[in-house]
Amino acid sequence: MTQSCERPLRPHLAGFSLVELLVAVAVVALLAAIAVPIYRDYTATARDSVLLNQINSMVVFQEDTRLRTGQYGAGEYDGARGVNTLRTTIGWAPATDDGRTYAVTADAGRSWTVTATDPSGRSRCRVFPADEECPTP
Repeated sequence: MTQSCERPLRPHLAGFSLVELLVAVAVVALLAAIAVPIYRDYTATARDSVLLNQINSMVVFQEDTRLRTGQYGAGEYDGARGVNTLRTTIGWAPATDDGRTYAVTADAGRSWTVTATDPSGRSRCRVFPADEECPTP
């Protein structure tokens, strides 16, 4: 009589138990709870960086305008509405039309303020030449 080397499968040993699956789901949920806020902060920082880079590129054009005319220029840029008075007043336009808007107000030759807003509604406001955040109302 020959015996088979194979052991019969016992149904209770096949697959994962409910407890094991619940532990795995809990670990994934915990990792997601940690990762999602970090990712949101990362994307917000990236959006702010793009806005601030465009604002900083505007500084050179504003200083050139003040040297030529004695005062800072004012205007706005909104590609969606086809508005770009900043090109006329200071010669500036963003490198790409990516849905961001820019509004500049000027106080003659003393200072100017720019507010840049991205398509998600996030905005940054700076006062120049001091290069400071706008005062909060």
